[in-house]
Amino acid sequence: MSCSRKASDNKGDNLYGGTSAWGAPGPDMAGAEDEIAAGEQALSGLDYGVAYKHFEKAVKADPSNALAWFGKAESALGLAEMEQSDVLATVT
Repeated sequence: MSCSRKASDNKGDNLYGGTSAWGAPGPDMAGAEDEIAAGEQALSGLDYGVAYKHFEKAVKADPSNALAWFGKAESALGLAEMEQSDVLATVT
C-alpha cells in the first residue's frame, strides 16, 4: 500500500504548523513560541496579567507545549484575583 501524497504536495506546509501531512490543522508552534517569549518578557517585568494572556494564547496555539502550560500556571499565581486552587483548575 502506498501513499498518493508526496512531500512536495505540501507547498510550504510542514509538520510543525499550518496543516499536517494529511491536510488536518496542526499546532501553530511558531505562534506558540512567540507568545511564550512575550509571556516570559512580561513575567520578567512582573506583569502577570499580560503574561497570562500570552501564555493562554500559546496554549491555544499548541496545547502539547509544556512551557506554555507552565507559564500559564506561573503567571496565574501572580494574579491577585486568582487563588492557588483556581490555578490548578486552569491547567487541567
